[in-house]
Amino acid sequence: MDKKKKALIAEISELLEKISPEGLTFLKEQASVLIYNQEVETANEALMKKQKKSGNSPEREKPGPSGPEVFIEQLEKPGYFNIRIGKAKLFMDRHEIKALYTIASNSGSPSKGAAGLYSWFRKERSDVLSEGGIESRTSPLLERIYTELMETFTAS
Repeated sequence: MDKKKKALIAEISELLEKISPEGLTFLKEQASVLIYNQEVETANEALMKKQKKSGNSPEREKPGPSGPEVFIEQLEKPGYFNIRIGKAKLFMDRHEIKALYTIASNSGSPSKGAAGLYSWFRKERSDVLSEGGIESRTSPLLERIYTELMETFTAS
């Protein structure tokens, strides 16, 4: 650990003594978000390096005639995935993917599945909606996500 990091940890430790339990809970949650974001960034960088090294760029990344392509890719670290919507890469863990698959497989139709996915994203992962360019529950991208889930995963 470098000197700068040690100094920052010492300063933060001193400040922690003055913070209420509610404030500490908030800081803990924020630290978890920071760590999660670092893991996502590291996973995405590793994937990009691998793609550059192999000279492969997924063919499906190119927009189709009806809009951006959607697909799900498993990352090298087991249990972690990216949902790609055009050029947007949205990191998911296996629990999130399982929840999405359950919604899709229980819906009975692509349109009902898309509506269920929209509700889940809106409540749990609004970043997928904003970064993926999904503006409403009727976005065709939601049905593409539904189709990709149904084609990529099986019940287990």
